[in-house]
Amino acid sequence: MITHDIDEALLLADRIVLMSRGPRARIADVVTNTLPRERTRAGLHREPRYYPLRNRLVDFLVEAQAPAEPARRAA
Repeated sequence: MITHDIDEALLLADRIVLMSRGPRARIADVVTNTLPRERTRAGLHREPRYYPLRNRLVDFLVEAQAPAEPARRAA
């Protein structure tokens, strides 16, 4: 399954594959979903491990969207 919805990934997947950005995207990280099964959308936010795991995924996406450092020229 492919999704851009973090909550959907946390609800449905046991492993979440994070991709690098750009036309040459590669697997950047694989995150194991440690939330207990049977997950429900209504109960997901009550699980103590939900927000730390969600924040890890959001942090990755925020960092991936940051502009690349410009190349430095030799002096």
